[in-house]
Amino acid sequence: MRELSAAKLLTEGVHPMEEQSMTKAEKRCEWLTDKYILCLLALFPLFTGFHGYANLTAAKFWLYTGATAAWLLGLLPCLCTGARLFAKKPGAFFYLTCAFLVWNLVSAALSPWREKTFLGAGRYDGLFTQFLYALTALGIARWGRKKIIYVRVFGASVFLCCAVALWQIAGGNPLGLYPNGWRFADAGTLYSGMYLGTVGNTLILGSVLSLAVPVLVYTAVKKRGYDLLLLLPAAMALYVLYRSECSSAWVALPGSCALMLPKLTRGRRRRYILAAEGALALTVLLAVYFYPGQSGTLYEASRLLHGEADASFGSHRVEIWREVCALIAQRPVFGGGPAHRVHALRARDGTDARNVCYERAQRVSRLCDESRVAGARALSRHGGRHVFPPAGERGERRVALGRRGVLDAGIFRARPCRERAASVARVGAGADAGGKERRT
Repeated sequence: MRELSAAKLLTEGVHPMEEQSMTKAEKRCEWLTDKYILCLLALFPLFTGFHGYANLTAAKFWLYTGATAAWLLGLLPCLCTGARLFAKKPGAFFYLTCAFLVWNLVSAALSPWREKTFLGAGRYDGLFTQFLYALTALGIARWGRKKIIYVRVFGASVFLCCAVALWQIAGGNPLGLYPNGWRFADAGTLYSGMYLGTVGNTLILGSVLSLAVPVLVYTAVKKRGYDLLLLLPAAMALYVLYRSECSSAWVALPGSCALMLPKLTRGRRRRYILAAEGALALTVLLAVYFYPGQSGTLYEASRLLHGEADASFGSHRVEIWREVCALIAQRPVFGGGPAHRVHALRARDGTDARNVCYERAQRVSRLCDESRVAGARALSRHGGRHVFPPAGERGERRVALGRRGVLDAGIFRARPCRERAASVARVGAGADAGGKERRT
């Protein structure tokens, strides 16, 4: 019997099933999962509901919930007629995910706001959403394949989203997304925040497009032929990023591109690219450190490198993180339950006007909501399979981990809408490694 090393058991998680042992029911599960992924890539970025930006988060949440429910209901008969829940023994990925969900459940049960932790405080990031995320991850890990069609569908979604954004930048209001006859140019005057495209505000849009550009360009260069058409949505995305005034995207985008470039070459050329990127990163770091300006994002970054963290930096992100860290100290073991931050701050301050900003540090929020234990398990669940991947998948998974790391940085992301939007983007990104149909 083949020995199974501890490292392999720790890192492989839910094992891919063997082709020769596939039953008809298992093939049905694979077909349903394929259609589920296509649904997320095609519909989730584009669906805006019927009330525009005023109710966009709820619209996308219920779309995601409905698609996931239909997929799971379709899997049930297959599991009852011969499909195996596990191809082999479940690995650490499965157990860490289950432990994370159990801790979420305990945290919610012990929360002072337990009745409000199921869906979340109007932001749909509560216990129910965490379970959906886990089921999606486990199901796709079990029955998903990498297919080039996912990148193409994702490219089509980016094209349509950017087409709407360009129309809005030109002064239009397609789909009636802005209420009261407002326009994109009225941001900051007639309404707060900046909203563009079909994904959400410009920060959410920036996080998705920052990943989309290198994925689309890489696939076009690697595959050529008709896939060169993917350069069109990539170019549109770059222009939309420029016009959206999303400064964080201009940090995420170079980071994504830097992680993608080494995949285009091998051997000595790859080492040269990595060395050049390292030198460039050091140069940029020094330039920011000695930045002479007195305002703006670069000035704030420079002050942070000098050890000065003013509460107003990053649109008050520093202040936000400090306050969330104070909440962590109040309930360090079990946390306050999923999405409890809004309730805690409302009880303390008597208002939730600033709570829209509390999602800008997802990992800090995780520690606040479900405690340090759940935060550690979440990080283990996300990183365990990538840090020590099987030998044949090391390069591919480390690049995927790096792309995720750029998006997971709290300065680029917010839950729940951005969580799902960036997750959808990563599903598309997962298919960029060659033309073979391989299991995720």
